[in-house]
Parts: sequence; C-alpha cells; structure tokens
Amino acid sequence: MRRCKLFGKRLFLLFLLAVVYPTIAFAASLPDGSAATGVAIQAKGSDQASPGQATRFELCGITNNSTDALEDFYIHDRLPTDAVRIKSLVTGKFSGKMYYQISYRTNLRGYKVFAANLQTTNSYEFSLHPNVLGLSAGEYIKDIRFEFPKVYPGFKSTGSILLTCEVMPAVPKDYNIVNRADLGGRCVNDLLSASASSNTKAGCLDIRTIK
Repeated sequence: MRRCKLFGKRLFLLFLLAVVYPTIAFAASLPDGSAATGVAIQAKGSDQASPGQATRFELCGITNNSTDALEDFYIHDRLPTDAVRIKSLVTGKFSGKMYYQISYRTNLRGYKVFAANLQTTNSYEFSLHPNVLGLSAGEYIKDIRFEFPKVYPGFKSTGSILLTCEVMPAVPKDYNIVNRADLGGRCVNDLLSASASSNTKAGCLDIRTIK
C-alpha cells in the first residue's frame, strides 16, 4: 500500500495555515508527488440568533479528496455550549453504501454511542433533548461525533448535517456564537484532518419569548 507520509516541514506549514485560516481545508501532497490527498469540511450558521430562540448549524462539503482509503474516519462538531444547547440532529446523507455510528460527549461524561448501524444513504433525525437521552440535572451535550470504520476515495456528503440548538436566554447582545467542526481519517500512520467554523451574532432578546 502506498504510504501517505507527510513530511515534517510540510505538515508544520499546513498547521500554521489552518490556524490562520480555520475555514479553509488544505491538502497535502503524497511523497512521490503523484497525487494530492486531503479532506475538507464547511461549517455554516445563521448570521444572527436571538436568546431563547432556535438557531441551526450546518456541516457540509464533507469530502475525502484523497487517493487512499481513510480508516477511523470521523466528523466532529464542538458545540458552542457557552451560548447554546443542542435540541436535535439531522444526519444528512453520504456517498457510498456503508454503516456508521454517532456518539456524544457531555460536560459530565466521555463519549457514548447513541445511534449505531446507520446507513450512509439514509438521512435520520434524532431528538437530543436531555430527557430523551436520560441526562442528569445540569448535564448537557458538548460534542457530537460521526464515526466511520473506513471511507474510500471520493467519499462525500450528499446532504448536510443539521444541528438545531436553542440560544440560552442570558447570552448578551452581539455575543459571537462560534460553532467549530473538524474531520479526519488515518492513512497508514498519518492522520489527515481539516477544520472549519461558523460565526453567529447574538441579537436582541425577543419579547415574545418572555412569559
């Protein structure tokens, strides 16, 4: 199998670029220069959201541009729990026919699988309300992970991942709500990854939410 070894200097440069330009996914070249290999993701969100109301984050443009299969492939969303609480999830769809699972992590415990044997060509919707998941008082979801055993070259999302959240009432006006996402997979001994983020501005409290 061809190794997709990333040279130290090149990997360091990609890391610096990813820090400076977090919404851009960069590709790394194979050692023999015969092809480009990389992954990509896009994150979107509403321009503005009001406290006490729902807002939606979207993950799309998910691709494996690599010429190699990637093992232990994941898609990860780090929710902005300083400002929102997740209520529901739509999985979207993916190319190819395979199975995957979804895990969540809370402020009180590590990752736990809540949906398994999901088929990539189907879209599923899940309620992530604390009562549905049996979370403890004060416990909330911080991270969501889609986990695939292996994805092949050309793998991509064909429908967006949608995360519907509620903006907490105490979020101040003009507060920046930043949703961060990343993905990656292992090629032999190397990890290919990409990240993206979206920025939503908190608006004024809508008096209709006050009872």
